[in-house]
Amino acid sequence: MPVPFILVRGQNVPLVGDALCVLPSESGLEFIPGRDKCKARDGLPTLITLHDTAGEGSGKAIYTNGKRRGVSYHFAADRAGLLHQYCDPAAVTAYHMGHGNSRSVGIEIANAVFPAGIKIGFFAYAKRLVLTGREKLYGREVIEDDYRGKKRRVLGHFPAQEVAVRSLVLTLLREFPTVPKRIPPPSLMPGRVTGVRLDPEWQGVAGHLNFTDAHVDPAGDIYEAFKDVLSP
Repeated sequence: MPVPFILVRGQNVPLVGDALCVLPSESGLEFIPGRDKCKARDGLPTLITLHDTAGEGSGKAIYTNGKRRGVSYHFAADRAGLLHQYCDPAAVTAYHMGHGNSRSVGIEIANAVFPAGIKIGFFAYAKRLVLTGREKLYGREVIEDDYRGKKRRVLGHFPAQEVAVRSLVLTLLREFPTVPKRIPPPSLMPGRVTGVRLDPEWQGVAGHLNFTDAHVDPAGDIYEAFKDVLSP
């Protein structure tokens, strides 16, 4: 049963706003140190990293895909905007973004980003402007932004997902004052990413694409959820 709180330090922590979360005790979906690709947390988070899943799966599918790929994350938001928790962000370091894992809370958002049949690397670097037409099958709005200085068109997020991720991020910022309340500066936001990455030790709320050229997520519209409360 979805509940209006998440687990932090083993305690029920109310979510900001109206979001609901499925806990690992309910779903049976949990990343466990010593069994899965994660480890005990040493220190406090200073970063919240946003990802898109490159798929449209359920909370279970997102978890299973992580297990298969040998990665892990703390939370996910499915297509309907329902949150899923897979481990305690205060107790577990999840392996989801490379160098910054030890200081990051990882949030996956169900979004294919590119329609099926598009090779992400080819699409991103060849700077193709037109999608395949299959985007209509996903029911998502197509947004246009710049990627590494060139135009691209990607699948945006559902409003319910933006509401849920906003709720989760604000809750995490409240629980972890070690994470600065800021997003990347405009020159590094999705829509104007020109190849310059954030410093590996940057602190705040950012997307995976801000730290590596190997990733193209999340779609930039997710930052609309925070623009009234977080600033560069």
